[in-house]
Amino acid sequence: MEMTAPSHTPGGRIRLRFAAPEQLDSAAALFGSAHPDREGLALAIPSDGSLPVLRAVIAALDEAGIAPETITAHSGELDDVFAALGGPSWSGDQDSHWEY
Repeated sequence: MEMTAPSHTPGGRIRLRFAAPEQLDSAAALFGSAHPDREGLALAIPSDGSLPVLRAVIAALDEAGIAPETITAHSGELDDVFAALGGPSWSGDQDSHWEY
């Protein structure tokens, strides 16, 4: 199931955290565009943050019998927009600067 965002703000994602590596692997197999984090037992699925996409993710997990520990939705931030457009990025701490 492909859960990519339409042409909205880049960087939006749904983050799923699992109790076991097997759950992570099973969930990753459901979503072709997902980015697994094996160390953190988490899966990031690109999303536009809309309720229909969140519902579709939950429905796919439920149908497959996969229950994540947590589900969080993250909207894209301005830094994600700049990165998607190929511009400089801000590293975020007090002494940081724009990186090219």
